Amino acid sequence: MPRKSTAPADIETKHARRREQIEEDDADEENDDTSMLEMISILQNFQKRTANKSSSKPSVFTTQKNAIYDEARKNASNAVREGVAYIDQHKAVIEALKAQEVSQDQRLKELSLFAQQEDAVRAILEQFPPVFEDEGLSQRRSEIVNETSAMLEAHSKERHLSRKRLLRNAKVRIEEDQERQRIVTDASALIKHYKTLLLA
Repeated sequence: MPRKSTAPADIETKHARRREQIEEDDADEENDDTSMLEMISILQNFQKRTANKSSSKPSVFTTQKNAIYDEARKNASNAVREGVAYIDQHKAVIEALKAQEVSQDQRLKELSLFAQQEDAVRAILEQFPPVFEDEGLSQRRSEIVNETSAMLEAHSKERHLSRKRLLRNAKVRIEEDQERQRIVTDASALIKHYKTLLLA
């Protein structure tokens, strides 16, 4: 098969088209590069703006947050200091109350009325002669009973006053114990509260 001869004009036309196509491709690439650069610069500007906005917001927020935390720490420190002073003050009160406590044995010794009554009964019993040796037993017995009854009536006022004093002292001690218990409970609750504040 014979080869077709290509004219130089055809070859030049092809080369010219190819050059035009290459130039168009280069122009498109330059346009693409330019539009890419413009898009990148727009994105960078946008990122800078959002970064400036977001960085100013957290700094204000961080400043406010730090101020709130500092205030809370200061308040907690003051509360702890006041709580410790309060507890120390009430510990001193409790120690003073403990120093004023009187043992129950001492209270019973103070109530010597019982011992006096017991001594009086023993003295009366010692004065009785043996039952079978005495002839006027019933008369003497009635006299002794009358004397004993008179003695009991004479001491009934003292017994009544002693009973009132004992009840009053017992009531005061119960109230003191209740107050101490309340102070200790309040102090324990306050310590727990401050611990939770410090741990929070």
